[in-house]
Amino acid sequence: MRIIVLLGNLDMAVDMQAFWDDRASLGEYAGTRDRVLKELEMREIARRLQGAKRVLDMGCGDGETARYLAERYSMVIDAVDFSTDMLSNLQRLSSSALGSVRYGCSDLFDWKGAEYDAVYTERCIINLPDWPTQLRAIQHLISLGKKYVMVESSQDGLNGLNRMRKWVGLPEIVPPSHTRYLRAEELCTAVLEEKLPNYVTVGFTGTYYFLSRVVNALLAQQEGREPDYEAPVNHLAFTIPSEIHYPDLGQTRLWIFEND
Repeated sequence: MRIIVLLGNLDMAVDMQAFWDDRASLGEYAGTRDRVLKELEMREIARRLQGAKRVLDMGCGDGETARYLAERYSMVIDAVDFSTDMLSNLQRLSSSALGSVRYGCSDLFDWKGAEYDAVYTERCIINLPDWPTQLRAIQHLISLGKKYVMVESSQDGLNGLNRMRKWVGLPEIVPPSHTRYLRAEELCTAVLEEKLPNYVTVGFTGTYYFLSRVVNALLAQQEGREPDYEAPVNHLAFTIPSEIHYPDLGQTRLWIFEND
C-alpha cells in the first residue's frame, strides 16, 4: 500500500486549523461523535456517487468516507484536507484501505486537480466564516467535476428541529461556534442571480433527527440523564428507509449540482 500526499498552499485561518488539529486526537470521533448520523451520511453519499470512477473528497478529515466508498466501488478518490494532524491520524488508521485513495494536504480554494466525475463534501462548507466565502467555495467545487454532492448542515432544518423541541420542553440546539449552517434562501437567491446552477435538495435525516434529538432527548430528560448517541432508538432510526422522513427536521441535508 502507498500513501501519496499532495501538498498545496495552506492559507486557512490558523484558529480553524488548530481546532481540527486538536480534534484529530479523538480518532474515529474526530468528525462527529454521532456515529449513526455518520453512517447515514456515508450511505447516502455512496448512493449518489454510484458509477463515478474519479472522485474528490474535499475536507476529508480522517478519510473515513473515502475509505467507505473505496471498499465498495472501483473508484480512484483524491481525499483532501487542510489539517495535517487529521491526515496524520488518517495515515495511522487506514493502512489496509489505501489502494484506491490518494490523500492531499491543501486549502480548498487552491485545489485544482483533474476533472472529476464527482466531487463531494461532508460538513466542510459550514466551517467557512460567511456566505460570500461559502458561495465561492461551492462555485469552485462545482467547477472541478461533472457533479457536486454537498452534504452539509442546514440552518432551516435546525430551525424546524428546534421548534419541535420547544413544543415538548427541550432546550434549543445551538450550532458549534466555529460553523455557519447553510440557508435555503441564500442558495435559491444564488441560483436566481445565476451564480449557481439549479440543484436538487435531498432530505434523508429527518426521521433520524426526530427520533434522536426529540424522542431520545425527551426520554433522557425524563430520566435525568444526558442523551446517548448509541441509544437503541437512534439505531432503530438507521433501519428506516431515508425516503420516510420528516422533511422540516433534517438538520443534515444533501444538495446535488450537475454541470451540463
